[in-house]
Amino acid sequence: MGLNIAAIQNTLELYNLGHLKNSKNVLEIGSQELHLKKADLKQLFDNAGLKSDLVDEYPSNNWPEKPRCPAKYFYKSLGIKEYQSIDINADHGAIPHDLNKPFEDRSKFNKFDIVTDHGS
Repeated sequence: MGLNIAAIQNTLELYNLGHLKNSKNVLEIGSQELHLKKADLKQLFDNAGLKSDLVDEYPSNNWPEKPRCPAKYFYKSLGIKEYQSIDINADHGAIPHDLNKPFEDRSKFNKFDIVTDHGS
């Protein structure tokens, strides 16, 4: 699963509107990768008034080929320090969990400023 151009644009708009201003951590339902080309992401950063050279610090992003860049680097660029995800596959360090079953790890309850589900 991954963040495509539309998801990135929407998140950057929320960021520019100040809705992510005090956000320190994010939990994503599904282990997310960036599903856009590096040049497109840099352009979106420029459009949003962010430093596009931040994208140069991301690990390899070969979309649509693999390996792809985990989404946590995008959130880090927005000042969000902690990134976690939940996914049965445990990709990119995700908390391994089958979402067809109740999630009972109470240490994660009420901990996150942002919770996303970009298609799980």
